[in-house]
Amino acid sequence: MADKRKEELQKKRAKLEELRRAREDRKNIPVAKEKPPVQQPSRKDELDAILRDLLDTKPGPKVEKVQTPEPVLPEEAAPTGTPEQHSTDTAGPSDVPSSTATSVVTRFVPEFTSFDETVLDLPPKEIVYYTKEAQTMDTSFTPPPPSEEEIREKVWKEFEAEQKIKEAAAEEQRLQLEAEKKKKEAKSHDLSDQEKKNIILSSEFNEFVEHT
Repeated sequence: MADKRKEELQKKRAKLEELRRAREDRKNIPVAKEKPPVQQPSRKDELDAILRDLLDTKPGPKVEKVQTPEPVLPEEAAPTGTPEQHSTDTAGPSDVPSSTATSVVTRFVPEFTSFDETVLDLPPKEIVYYTKEAQTMDTSFTPPPPSEEEIREKVWKEFEAEQKIKEAAAEEQRLQLEAEKKKKEAKSHDLSDQEKKNIILSSEFNEFVEHT
């Protein structure tokens, strides 16, 4: 990676050196002076000159010349950008304005400066993309500690649950004891064979049987 950066720096310095040499070569070249194009006589001026020659050689009535607009060709245009004026007088000679002007062509030459460049390998900036979906807030945070009232209520609920378990166990034990007691009482009421004979032979039992 460092070799690649070093090679790029060398290429940039060589390019700057070439630009510096080109700038010095441009300074040594003399500035050329451009001469404005010489205005050539137009066709209209030639016609005016022919008419003047005819009028000078042959006397006659004065002919008025009607000036008609003609398209200006690129070579007939004045260098200063002002419209050319023609005289309607047929008696005098035609004057063609001629002016020489020099213009210096100047070009803007940028100045280049050399500098030392330090290349740093920076990590690329992370780009975050957002969609049009609903944005939900992240509620994963540490809950606050419980208050004293909440702790007291939690302890009371645990105590009630333990009491219910104890009461259920005591009730089950009581029912079991009652069942055993009833079972013992039922066994205690069983009569022996002699007792059964005595009851059958008793007068009360006989009266009860006769009555029923």
